[in-house]
Formats: sequence, structure tokens, C-alpha cells
Amino acid sequence: MAAVDRQGHNGRPRIVLLGASNLTLGVSTITQLARAQIGGPCEMHIALGHGRSYGQWSTILGRQLPGILESDLWRVIDARGSGGPTYALITDVGNDIAYCVEPETIGRWLAEAVARLRAVEAKIVMTALPLESLRTLGRRRFNLFRRLYFPTKPLTYEQMQERIEALDRMMRSMAHCRGVAIAEQSGSWYGFDPIHLRMKHWNSAWSQVLAHWTGGSNGRAPRARTRPARWTSLLTATPAERVLWWMQQAAVQPVRAWRDGTTVSFY
Repeated sequence: MAAVDRQGHNGRPRIVLLGASNLTLGVSTITQLARAQIGGPCEMHIALGHGRSYGQWSTILGRQLPGILESDLWRVIDARGSGGPTYALITDVGNDIAYCVEPETIGRWLAEAVARLRAVEAKIVMTALPLESLRTLGRRRFNLFRRLYFPTKPLTYEQMQERIEALDRMMRSMAHCRGVAIAEQSGSWYGFDPIHLRMKHWNSAWSQVLAHWTGGSNGRAPRARTRPARWTSLLTATPAERVLWWMQQAAVQPVRAWRDGTTVSFY
């Protein structure tokens, strides 16, 4: 059973971050930029994790996490109501393609996530798939990264290309119908690795993405400071629920707090 959140409702802005590897790797940068974007202390509710799926349990190196839709995050933000504005980021959407999940299924999961966020009146931005990077991905490089990141999954090169195009169409149609902002992904943000943002672009890329919350940046975009201690602290935080080497773990949330009063909860 997941741990119960101990933080009471206080009317502060809420930030909800949903994603997998890119959100995990850039969590320190993204949380700083998100905090700067709304301009004040807030509650952060984050569902992330390498290889994280939106709709099913995932296992990476002995660590298991529930699908984002199955996490305790939704109960917590729903129970707390909307005393302050809510801002949400949906990213790493194409991760489930590597698990051989059909685009139609991923589309249903995304629609459910959007519906739940809309129910708490969230202002949502969703990152587009990195099509510019993936369309130039050759067969040899595809096979290298499939074996590296998803060695047990039988996804073929042809299936990958077909499914990313189908999922992209679904995402854009849903975003248009439901008033969700789509943040495009520049091919220049990616390198030899076709799905993970290069570190040198984290500040500029995530600043552009999160600026959709407030209708675009005014003047110079905020920058996150490089703080190894904060990055390590966030990456080592225990989420509300996980299985680590066959042992069930739970942690009361929030697990991190900043000096300005911002709290960070992981699910």
C-alpha cells in the first residue's frame, strides 16, 4: 500500500510533472525552472523514473514502479482540491512504444491523464515526440539503443517508425481538441542518443517547454543553477510506492522541502 501524504492543503500553486528518463535526468533543472516560471513557492508532485510507463508497471535494474496512471499522485492532488493554480507537464510520451504498446493504447492513457489534470483545472503542456531526431535514426543506431535500453523487447525498426508517426498524429489531435499546449522538440537538442536531451540544452529546452504555462517567456528566460547536491537529493528520493529488489517500499510525502517553502513529492 502506498504511503499517505502528510502535507495539508494550503492554497499554493501546484506543479505536476509526469515523465520517464528525460524528466528523471533533468529533474533538478526542470524543478528549478518550473519554480521560476510560476514565481513563488509551490507544491511539486512528480511521477518519473527511467523506463517509466504511463499505463503499466515497469522494471529497470531491479526497481519496479507502477504506471503513472496507477500511482498515488492522482488521489493526492484530487483530495487536495484546487486552492491554487495547477500547472502540469506531460513528457516522455513515446517511452511506451519501446514496450511494444500500440499507439491507440498509449493514446487512451494520455487522454486519461489529460482528463484527470483537466478535472483539477491544470494548465497543461505536453512535449511532442522528438520526430526530427527519430526520423533520422538509422537501422544500426536503432538496434544499438534498443539493445541498450530495452533489450527484451522485440520492437522492429519498421514498427518504431510507423508507431511514432501514428502516436504523433493522435497526440496532436487530442491536444487540439482538449486545449493542451504542444511543445515542439528541436532535433538540435538531441545527439547520438536519439531520445535523451543533451545536457547542454537542458536549460534552453525546458525553459521553452515550460514557458507554455504562462503564454511564452518575457525577456530573458530563467536559468537553473547547477547544483550537484540538489540533483543527487532529488534522484535518491524514495517515491510513495516502489519495489526495489523484490522488497516493497513506501515513503510518506513530501520527501523534500526547499528553503522558500516549496515541497517536492514523488510517486
